[in-house]
Amino acid sequence: MSDVNHAWTLARKPPEGWPTEGDFAWNEFPIAEPAPNQALARTIYLWLARYQWGRRRDGVEAPGDVCHGRTVSQIVKSRHSGYAEGDYVFNTNGWQEYGLLGDGISVFNYMSPRVIDPALAPI
Repeated sequence: MSDVNHAWTLARKPPEGWPTEGDFAWNEFPIAEPAPNQALARTIYLWLARYQWGRRRDGVEAPGDVCHGRTVSQIVKSRHSGYAEGDYVFNTNGWQEYGLLGDGISVFNYMSPRVIDPALAPI
């Protein structure tokens, strides 16, 4: 694991219409360390949906925020009793390589992370 987290952030409050290159910014941040009752997950798959563009245009996401998105991720470091290193999770890392989950991390009121069992179906 490197010590750099790559992320797409919202560069501006988008105007009407379709997304353009100027709406997004590519960034590098230090990888966050999980606090007690948090875990760090590495994004494997990112789900993009059209509703996300409306969130950006409506100001739900602010310029500088990591763009919202559901992900399938793998726990790489855990200080949370509900997640072990190596677990696969369906969560909200957003458009970044690494994200935190657990205490103090927003779940957008309805997107609680959950462990995925790869023995039941492909991740």
